[in-house]
Amino acid sequence: LNKNVMGFAEGVLLLGILLAMVVFTFTQERAAAKGPGLDLPASPPHSVLIDLLLIGTGLGLLVIGADMLVHGSVSIARDFGISETIIGLSLVAVGTSVPELATSIVAAFRGKADIALGNVTGSNIYNILGILGVAALLGPVRIDPEIARVDMWVMIAATLALFPPLLLGGKIGRLYGLLLLAGCATYAFILFSKMAQ
Repeated sequence: LNKNVMGFAEGVLLLGILLAMVVFTFTQERAAAKGPGLDLPASPPHSVLIDLLLIGTGLGLLVIGADMLVHGSVSIARDFGISETIIGLSLVAVGTSVPELATSIVAAFRGKADIALGNVTGSNIYNILGILGVAALLGPVRIDPEIARVDMWVMIAATLALFPPLLLGGKIGRLYGLLLLAGCATYAFILFSKMAQ
């Protein structure tokens, strides 16, 4: 295996782990559903055809938007002489994280902390296992040495930062949230400092 490239084998491995996680989660939730649960309100009558049309339209716009995002980001990188890796770690990452941010803010205001946390962790799991897995299946994914040297460890550190509040207190308070934001701001400052060089 080439340590600088993710190929077909790595893609299969990542998607296999994702499939195992989905099966485990589905089995776990199915077992929990057999116990006492909440009575959810009945959904209003709707047309399956309209639902399919909305899904198709949304997916089409998503593909168009993704294509525009990639082309725009590459153009910015070339115009300003910035590494495409840094653009991906900053502008593209922020742009693709806006839906998660909006969902988490709404969930937090409505007191649905589980949705906010599940949204963030689930999104990252699917991005790493699903998106990278599919990309590796479609073609080799070159690993930038800078990502392997620095950014991968930042991602691991950010993940580990969630363990203390979840394992010890089961709650992420405002102070810990500020610490997480401070870490994010520090990382962003480092990225933009690289852009300025």
